[in-house]
Amino acid sequence: MLPYSLYSVYRQYKLDTDAIASWLATTAQANGYPRELLQPASDDPQKRTQAPSRRLKGKARLQAVREYRQNLAADKAALAEKKYTIAIKDFVPLAEFILTKRGTVGKVPVSFVKTLDRVIRARRGFGDQIAEQDEITDNASDNSHMYFVGVLEKVRQIMKPLLPSQPSQKQAPKGSADEETEDAFSNRFAGLSVYEPSEAFLNMPDIERPSPAKTAGDDELKASYEAEKLNDFEDIMFALHALMNDLSRLRSRIQWIWTAYSQGLFDLCAAAIATNTAIDLARNLMDEITPDLDAHGGAWKILQKFHLVLCMMEGHAPDELIVPNQGSAEGNFNYKFYDSGIGQFLQVYNLVDAFSRVIEPNQLPIYKEGMFGIYDPSSNRDTKSGYEKFQEDRALLMPFFTELMTACVAVADYPVEDEFLRGMAEMRKTRQTPFPMVFAAQVFLDINHLLRTDISRAFEAFRSGATALRDEIEAHLDFHRTLKVDTWPRSNDQYMIQISSSIRMILKDPVYHAKEKQYRRMNLAVPDSVERNRILRMSPVLSGLMLFKYRGEVRDIALTAANAWGSVTYTAHLFNALSNENLLSGDDANARPPWPDMAVLRSVILDDEHIFVGDAPSSADEYLTRFCLQMGVTANVFSRRKEKRKVPLASKAGPRGTFGAVSKTGYLPLFFN
Repeated sequence: MLPYSLYSVYRQYKLDTDAIASWLATTAQANGYPRELLQPASDDPQKRTQAPSRRLKGKARLQAVREYRQNLAADKAALAEKKYTIAIKDFVPLAEFILTKRGTVGKVPVSFVKTLDRVIRARRGFGDQIAEQDEITDNASDNSHMYFVGVLEKVRQIMKPLLPSQPSQKQAPKGSADEETEDAFSNRFAGLSVYEPSEAFLNMPDIERPSPAKTAGDDELKASYEAEKLNDFEDIMFALHALMNDLSRLRSRIQWIWTAYSQGLFDLCAAAIATNTAIDLARNLMDEITPDLDAHGGAWKILQKFHLVLCMMEGHAPDELIVPNQGSAEGNFNYKFYDSGIGQFLQVYNLVDAFSRVIEPNQLPIYKEGMFGIYDPSSNRDTKSGYEKFQEDRALLMPFFTELMTACVAVADYPVEDEFLRGMAEMRKTRQTPFPMVFAAQVFLDINHLLRTDISRAFEAFRSGATALRDEIEAHLDFHRTLKVDTWPRSNDQYMIQISSSIRMILKDPVYHAKEKQYRRMNLAVPDSVERNRILRMSPVLSGLMLFKYRGEVRDIALTAANAWGSVTYTAHLFNALSNENLLSGDDANARPPWPDMAVLRSVILDDEHIFVGDAPSSADEYLTRFCLQMGVTANVFSRRKEKRKVPLASKAGPRGTFGAVSKTGYLPLFFN
């Protein structure tokens, strides 16, 4: 479950609205408001569970009794979890009733006032934009949207005598927790760091909402309350507007990550993981409003209307947005507004949707290279027109779509799956256009436009890193070909061979081989423009995730090897003892000779507590005792009792592994030279 700080603005708004409805309903009910006036959310009449007929006999009657008891338990559970929907029109009567009971109600909680004000600000902010559009189009589409704002403001006005007294300006602490919460809520991603969250983000207080009042019968009947859901078009636009603001912040943060990567500040794996996590977070945000979008014609239809509203808010007439007699590939979209539409993923959605319509089941999408244009990363995108930008995006996306689809159809064991590849697999099954995949496609374009000619740097980092890991594994296997130890089963060697084979397979590009087979079936040669590893060259996210996968696997087997053979433990204990006793000589008789590998091990990969299972021993007695205990000698051997019983030398627990804890970084070299 996500923390509240990572909920979407729309989710926060719904939680605030339900909290207001719940507090009004429960407070009024606790002071005598009839429960019957609060209708349950379900319109289905309550069904009475019928007892089994006495005419049944044998197994039939036993089965009927069993079903009767199950239905009775279900009915009791339904009654215990009854949900009530509070109509918007009832907010004002509830507030008026609470005002008449001011003697028993007392002061309204501060959290209720703050929650109410947040909802009013959120609704009014979008309502003001709708009002500007109404002035342009000379209509009143915001009436229903602003109706709810009026209801909330009326509630606040009615409850004014019960509101807690506000502290004076002098008494108000500068930078209070509520102000910090509001600031963090409005720009929650500003404090994030790729490697670890900032202290301000970790200490950000949760948004406080009013708790429902206790009512009679709560122990027996656990009812919940929620505000009436408004499905008017303006409310859907409000939800989409909130979502777009969240997605815009995510895109900005992703662009910041890859800008830092291009400057050498972030590791490729860290940037890829953060990006894929952000896209997954966007998927969760989109899933919240997808049912509402589907109820009004789907995301594509609503996105077009949303783009229309925003362009009209900028002062453009509706007929300016459409260009008749344009090519079928370009549609009737006016590309003068391309930058406005791309913020709403309009044309990216159109490109993804166009590709979904040509997908054939279990068929590779082979097309003529250059059919959708040639992407030139050395060109300056800022100087291009809207139509030229569209052509560039199409030339980028369409070849990559074919790479992703080929991986889905013909490469069953592709090692990693980012959110873009996941969306393509989903689109292949459903033949629909997943809204989250559109966001993944837009992020793909953002990264390519940001890195431009430097885009292949990520693949080169993956190739060099994966090659080093493969060579490390194969060198270990070759060195230990004739060396065996009881703590190293043959299955470990098989696992290492599997990792090495997987790296070799990916570097040879299974996606390219799948397309090569398809071209042969068509009696065609693979075009020279189809380079190997195109899928990884075009996607730094996939390259980073792939490198992270192999780093993690090699790290695990490296730690296992170090524990099994004990070579790191032996040398660390020996080096520590000889150094402390000044038995090592360098150029200076009293100086320790440098050992870079040991220095890296003790300062970067693992600290002394993990190497020596505690602090490094510092006396002659400790050298032997600590080493023997770590190697699995029983502690009774070192007992100081005068009378010692004969005990086995080996401890039942066995040796204590040096590397049981998580290391600080990447992977431990299999060889410790």
